[in-house]
Amino acid sequence: MDKLIRYIIASCLWTWCFTLLSPGAAQAQSTVGFSIEAKTVVEKDTFTIAIKASDLLTGKNIYAFRFGLTYNADYLEFLGIDSVGTVLKNWDIPTFSNRNRGTIILAGAGTSVLSGNGNLFYLKFKALRAGGTYISNISGVSLLNEGSPKMTLTNAYIQANSKSYPDIYPDNYQLFVGEEMQMHVNGGAAPYIYNTVDTAVAVISDQTKVKAKGPGFTKAYV
Repeated sequence: MDKLIRYIIASCLWTWCFTLLSPGAAQAQSTVGFSIEAKTVVEKDTFTIAIKASDLLTGKNIYAFRFGLTYNADYLEFLGIDSVGTVLKNWDIPTFSNRNRGTIILAGAGTSVLSGNGNLFYLKFKALRAGGTYISNISGVSLLNEGSPKMTLTNAYIQANSKSYPDIYPDNYQLFVGEEMQMHVNGGAAPYIYNTVDTAVAVISDQTKVKAKGPGFTKAYV
């Protein structure tokens, strides 16, 4: 009976030591955190966001990754991978698939393990309209290696503000031939270039004035 007890104790100690000393055993218990960069842009802008390793990758034995992302395609258009960051400097640029609208699958692999933390790569988008959408992780798709170590990917919100368009005034004005009117503008971005639709009726003089040239109706615009 004593021999049996000693054998059980020895087996338990051996198993415990093996668990501590086995390569990858300790790291399999931890979770590696990644994040998506949040950003505020203006509608119609083209911009990049970073996919980051928030946690230190050194010692995690990561040779491959796959990230699944989803977003509202009514607000964003995915244009591709712009470039890689310092973490992937020794790997080729990742590949991607975006066959399903509003979904991106990104994958990368290398012959050397990843180390350090910071930006992995940059994704390029275009803001299609004002408003916002989350770029979210697809947890059932994203993984490291073949599933170990475990990972998390923090979502990010992309806000697209409305573009400021120039509004000129006065809205209506009557001129006699030869008379001029000073135009003003709110919004938009300088420099402003004024034009008229029908130059036989009115033209732009002195860059910001409308001058009546002949009878009729026309519009001025910037």
